[in-house]
Amino acid sequence: MRTQALGTTFVWDPATNCYVASSDSGAPANGERFMLYALSQRTGLPSVPLTSIGYVDLNDAGAGATAVTLVGTPADGTAATCASYSVAADAASLAGFVTDGTTRLDMTVRADSTTSPDTPREQTAIAVAGQDLHVDESVTLSPGGGGGGGGGNSVRMTTDLRVASGGEVVRAAGDVTLDTTTHTGSGQMAVSVNDSAFATITLGGPDLAFTPAPDVTLSAADETTLRALFSTSFELYGTTRLLLVPAATPVPLSRSSPL
Repeated sequence: MRTQALGTTFVWDPATNCYVASSDSGAPANGERFMLYALSQRTGLPSVPLTSIGYVDLNDAGAGATAVTLVGTPADGTAATCASYSVAADAASLAGFVTDGTTRLDMTVRADSTTSPDTPREQTAIAVAGQDLHVDESVTLSPGGGGGGGGGNSVRMTTDLRVASGGEVVRAAGDVTLDTTTHTGSGQMAVSVNDSAFATITLGGPDLAFTPAPDVTLSAADETTLRALFSTSFELYGTTRLLLVPAATPVPLSRSSPL
């Protein structure tokens, strides 16, 4: 965090497509505030004219850690905290919560790339407040050894997702290789319920394929659940990486900014 920027509110400048320091008040004295805006579906940047939807505060939490607070400000002016968590100095762990205003997820994330830099690993634990629901996932990335049809680079993603609720444990574990050039993937994921095989999910064609375990008949509802498990396994990892971004990567600032 830039010491000279403490207490500063940054706003988006459409002319330079960067954040610039402003004279707006409200930023924490020991941190920075970045205003958030509705995005253009065409460009992925804040739409013009700018429509503010909230802000994120980055606070100095001591020992190099950063406290992140995300606040939404809908049109009715009712501010609501959507996320509050602390990120370690090395951006390798976080602890806190996210919420949509109805459901709160208490989560911890630990990443480790020191043991083997080429195969970083991340472990996530989530508890749903007020509900008997726990989600745990471990993810390991490793070189895929060449791409798929496009021959580009690829990465192998090994996931192990466990969802526990009401005395039942659903586990989805497997390996998927993603081609970073063609954006295609292939692999399988084994799904079990209370340690009993339930189905295998296969990626590699135009759609996911589901193979039931012996003595199991898959209904349409089962296949919908299997799709959700498959996507959750990857989307959870992607989301936790995004949560680490504010503390790990400086936000682009305009060259005209004095910071």
